[in-house]
Amino acid sequence: MSALLIATLQVLLNLLALDNAPSAQLEHPRVVTHLMAVAEAIAEAPAPYRVRLIALAYEESRFGYAYAFRGEPIKNGAGACGVYQQIPKFAEGGATTCAKLQDAKEATRQAVAYLRYVERRWKARSTASMDKAICHYFSGNRCDDKEALAYAKRHTKTRKKAQRLIASR
Repeated sequence: MSALLIATLQVLLNLLALDNAPSAQLEHPRVVTHLMAVAEAIAEAPAPYRVRLIALAYEESRFGYAYAFRGEPIKNGAGACGVYQQIPKFAEGGATTCAKLQDAKEATRQAVAYLRYVERRWKARSTASMDKAICHYFSGNRCDDKEALAYAKRHTKTRKKAQRLIASR
């Protein structure tokens, strides 16, 4: 296992621990396997997106650990799938399905494509401008919505927390 993979997994586990995730669930073999796959997919993603991917997966599904514990696919009532809660018809990384988004690598590939789209579409070239533009991940074109702005703030807070955890290694 690479040092980057181990560090990424530690950040995921630390964020879940800070969220009081039950250790009995986190230690379940299905959950361990799932979190390893998520950490590996994030570690293999382009470096500029890794911390943002951690924040996205945390905010969207808490890395999907509860679904993995129950042995269920990661899907919500609105049709959003995978650890990043993506809606397949809005995929920026090419055609995908909810079944494909259950795979951490496919979900991460699609999330990176959407982050790149947000960067291009809303000219988010700095970390601060991307922190503001991330509301589009939540709401599409409606960032004036209170919920979307609150999401952007939560995402930024989680991104900064993940950066601190990485820096402390």
